[in-house]
Amino acid sequence: MMTDLDGLRTAIRNDTDAELSPKWLEWALIASLVYTVVLHLVDVVLLILLTPRVLRGRQWARITLTAYLVIATYFSLYSASKGGMFLWAVIPTDILHVIMIGLLWIPPSTRRFFASHWSHRRPPDEQRSESPSPQNR
Repeated sequence: MMTDLDGLRTAIRNDTDAELSPKWLEWALIASLVYTVVLHLVDVVLLILLTPRVLRGRQWARITLTAYLVIATYFSLYSASKGGMFLWAVIPTDILHVIMIGLLWIPPSTRRFFASHWSHRRPPDEQRSESPSPQNR
């Protein structure tokens, strides 16, 4: 968005029903840019927080990251539907999102990795019930 301010101005004009004054158009442009920067910073923070936990085998992080990627893909496609000027960024990032979702769930090695970490993290009560008690020996 920051590289094509004229395209963004055109998209804002086309998306509003009323004719915006130049002052309001510039305000809408700045608001769009601030929103975009803040949103993408939140995206980066989420990825920085979730990725190490996924790599440690945390199932909740895997599910959260998947949900984030699905939502991010949906909204990037929504943004692309508002104007074709961002397709150069939307298409590769959405392809990357789909690949990441696939890598989180499809490969058998990934499923085994999360299954092995899940079995080590069961509550102690469940682990105790599987081992024979001294009274039953």
